[in-house]
Amino acid sequence: MNSPAFFEIQADNPERAIGFYTAVFAWSFTKVPGLPIDYWLIQAEKMRGGILKRPVVASPPQSGTNAYVCSMEVRDYDATAKAILSNGGQIALESAMHRWQQA
Repeated sequence: MNSPAFFEIQADNPERAIGFYTAVFAWSFTKVPGLPIDYWLIQAEKMRGGILKRPVVASPPQSGTNAYVCSMEVRDYDATAKAILSNGGQIALESAMHRWQQA
């Protein structure tokens, strides 16, 4: 099966991001000792990854993506979207579908 074997998330505040992904997707995190940077392994149901502090300033809002994009398959989109927003997530680029749903 051609699936991602590992993914990496860069975050301005990794501790906040860990709380977010734990609350939204129930991922677990393990800090890796002995590295020159703070780095956590991510254990998800069918994926493995890592999270670290973003090494450079993020692009301004509405600039599009300048890094890795990871799409998630979820059982209940509406419940997951609500969990994302209630845990500090935000809409990066509003889609035509989102505008239609808000009308």
